[in-house]
Amino acid sequence: MCIGYFDASYPSVNVQSHTICVYWTFAAISQVLLSRAT
Repeated sequence: MCIGYFDASYPSVNVQSHTICVYWTFAAISQVLLSRAT
């Protein structure tokens, strides 16, 4: 998801994919921290 296949042709799609990638990375880290906390 992090890789921008469509940089040249579809920059808006690439930006959206990158945003989704960042969101899921943050969510995964949060889950790990929560599981360690309990």
